[in-house]
Amino acid sequence: MFKNLLIFSAFFSIYSTNAQIQNCNLKKSINNEISIVDKDDIICLAKNADSEKIILFSFGTWCSPCRLHLKNALMLQKKYDVTVYILLIDRNEEKSLRATFEYLRNREKDVTILLLSPEYSKRPNKKYRKFLVEITPNNFENINDMSKYILLNKEGDVEMVTNWKDNSNFDWEDDINMLKKKIIPLLSVN
Repeated sequence: MFKNLLIFSAFFSIYSTNAQIQNCNLKKSINNEISIVDKDDIICLAKNADSEKIILFSFGTWCSPCRLHLKNALMLQKKYDVTVYILLIDRNEEKSLRATFEYLRNREKDVTILLLSPEYSKRPNKKYRKFLVEITPNNFENINDMSKYILLNKEGDVEMVTNWKDNSNFDWEDDINMLKKKIIPLLSVN
């Protein structure tokens, strides 16, 4: 019974996330498996979410903290009423995207991956900086770092943007204490 409930819950989560993506008419990359997004698309996803909030977790396979913190980012979706999207800043090149896609899917079968739009820039770091300027409210320090959590509510308002300083008093290899301090208090339990 419990196993069937878990399977149904996982299926519903995948179906629900796919419906959110379809409602926002997102462009696709590599065999329609990764959605390409900009700030407006992110706001659309938040407004169409079945969960109370969404989290973007910025990720690159070349980023050590990203790989180490991925398990905690994915845990949030399982324990709280939040949809987690993994936000890639990579170039829209099939070979590197395919490798990142496989890396993520090998860690979590049901992960939803977004790719930051090349309309910001063809160069990953430049497009990420432009996106962060657009999405980060003035009351948060805008630092161009990875393994960042961006939390939006159902209205599409950004409620939290983390940066490396939020984890500086803790072990950099594990961001759970930073999550307990900055993100989890803003989430509802499933």
